[in-house]
Amino acid sequence: MPQFDISFYCSQLFWLFVCCVVLILVFKRIFIPRMNVALLKRSEYISKVTLDVEKMEKDFEIVQNNILRIKNDALNQSDSIVKTARNDADGAIVAQLLMTKKMHGEIVDSARKNLNNEICSLESTFKNQIDLLAQSIFDGVFLKKH
Repeated sequence: MPQFDISFYCSQLFWLFVCCVVLILVFKRIFIPRMNVALLKRSEYISKVTLDVEKMEKDFEIVQNNILRIKNDALNQSDSIVKTARNDADGAIVAQLLMTKKMHGEIVDSARKNLNNEICSLESTFKNQIDLLAQSIFDGVFLKKH
């Protein structure tokens, strides 16, 4: 086998050295600079994206705080609207009750006046009828005796 033959060792070592030097030079001059450029671009891109993400997180926090503030303002406004509506409704109910009570009082007063007028009318009618009856009894008693 030729690879174990000592006479070929020098040439094999020479070509090994030449191949290694060529590979090292190719890697050093071509591949490593290209990889460095790619790694630098990737690093810059990652830095840029990281900054963008941090900015977006800050913007998101600002937006979230604004949403919470607007939500709280809306809740406070709705609470005040509900309280105002309840107060207005309570006031309207009280006003309606007072008006109903007043109307009821006016109706009762009107009915009392009508009843009093009717009683007075009936009293005068009964008084006249009693007077007529008494007169007829008186006339009947005295006319029979005379």
